[in-house]
Amino acid sequence: MSSERIRKDLSTDNSVAMFANEPVKFEPGETYAYNNFAYVLVAAVIEAESGQPWNEFLVERFLNPNDMNTINAYFDGEIVPVRVVGYEGAMDDFANASFISMTQTHTAGALTATALDVDQWQQKLHGGELTSVVRSISMPMNWIG
Repeated sequence: MSSERIRKDLSTDNSVAMFANEPVKFEPGETYAYNNFAYVLVAAVIEAESGQPWNEFLVERFLNPNDMNTINAYFDGEIVPVRVVGYEGAMDDFANASFISMTQTHTAGALTATALDVDQWQQKLHGGELTSVVRSISMPMNWIG
């Protein structure tokens, strides 16, 4: 991906269009392979069914009710106190990381959170507190209405 292309903001529709004509590698249920595009498709479904941007739906329906109030989509222009910045380069030749639009990573990596909320997520997930929420999200569209 060229350095200029990765800096461009993309909507969910733009992101879907980038991969819409790619060939399917296997039939659903045949095997498992991680890919970021699957998360973009989940966002597209959330937005189409709820009428809200994916991150607003996530915050309102899942994160805030579970007291995880600092997790949200990463907006490039937003000033976030104590934000940690990235670096790139070799161990002996660091530089500030080049800018990329976080809309490029979309639902596959555009969230930010405090360490405390990440810890709370882990505790609730592994303690079983999120089991019913996660189960309901995996059921066809009953979690949107």
